Amino acid sequence: MKKFTSAFLMLGLFAATLSSCKKDDDNKVDDEEDVKSTKMSFKVDGSQKTSTHLFAYKTDEDELGIYGSNSSEAVTVAIDNFHGVGDYVLEGDDDNNDDDGVMVLYTVGKESAAKLYYAEEATVKITSSNDKEVKGTFSATVKELNGDASMVLTEGKFEAKIVESMD
Repeated sequence: MKKFTSAFLMLGLFAATLSSCKKDDDNKVDDEEDVKSTKMSFKVDGSQKTSTHLFAYKTDEDELGIYGSNSSEAVTVAIDNFHGVGDYVLEGDDDNNDDDGVMVLYTVGKESAAKLYYAEEATVKITSSNDKEVKGTFSATVKELNGDASMVLTEGKFEAKIVESMD
């Protein structure tokens, strides 16, 4: 689980950097239609947010990652023991690793000024999943990595195209 956690913390930091970069092909999955058909929305402490760039990936080791960003923030939802449609839960400070291998990261800001928040509690519900896309909902209570601030992410929804495996 520590390997998984470290990998996704790095992905979160990488996400903060990516969200500040402009490219001609901003996170295109396959073509323009794929980009238009991906969606992520959520609320942070009641304020509505929308991701303009979104993708997902699966690995052969039963890991699923979903990444969404806009010009100033990013959300990474990760499941270590992915087994398809169903509920995945992270319950508080569970050092017993009895959770479902769920991680939610929320990054605000750009580059060196970015703040990273990690989930203390999270629920991810996968409603549909196949080799091409994944759909679902999420919510989380996140805490600042190097601070005491916390936020609540609610009403999270995503429809993401799956890119080639990251193995």
